[in-house]
Amino acid sequence: MCYNVLDRVVDKGLGDRVAYYWQSNDDNSHRIVTYNGLLRDVCRFANALKSLGVKKGDRVAVYMSVSIELVVVMLSCARIGAIHTVIFAGFSAPALADRIIDANCILLVTADGAYRANKFIPLKSIADSALEICKRMNHKVIATIVSPHLKLYTAHGMDNNATINYDPKVDILWDDIMKSVSDSCEPEWMEAEDTLFILYTSGSTGKPKGIVHTIGGYLLYAYITFKYVFNYTDGDV
Repeated sequence: MCYNVLDRVVDKGLGDRVAYYWQSNDDNSHRIVTYNGLLRDVCRFANALKSLGVKKGDRVAVYMSVSIELVVVMLSCARIGAIHTVIFAGFSAPALADRIIDANCILLVTADGAYRANKFIPLKSIADSALEICKRMNHKVIATIVSPHLKLYTAHGMDNNATINYDPKVDILWDDIMKSVSDSCEPEWMEAEDTLFILYTSGSTGKPKGIVHTIGGYLLYAYITFKYVFNYTDGDV
């Protein structure tokens, strides 16, 4: 999956083409990410995951706001054959813990915090509480990787009043783990019916259910949707 959406584009000589335009919630921060840049970061984070012992078939919980780092995590999991589950950043600690346990996740990736409109969401603190619940339920998570999302807002004077707790036994800073790894990572070749990711229902009508999406099924669905529903043509943003 990762090879199809990144490497193939770069191999065609289109690496300098824009993959993502990203804008912050307050519209003051902007990023432009090329396919070359995205592939490099995905390979590095994939190697970071491997350095922690994450391998094909392992499950990774992702509790982040909509950011380039979120995309990097999802594609990195796909690159090494790990299964990711993205958990809505507005969910509470019990809701997060419930999904981590149900999907049998061994690793959590989160951010220090985020904004939804003007509301500050203390993602790291919620994640800490969720892991306490996991511990009480005898579910072990080997580490939490924390992305420094809030630094995008500091320059613009947004006061979040957040106290971010870091436990060196569990927490790993995104910048630290990305420094010491190679930016080259061969993709794990997967079967069409292997699991790509698990996405949970809201749970509003009962226990949340994890919907499994497969490699071939999701790739084909995404391609057909872009082709026939959005009528994507080369150069569209």
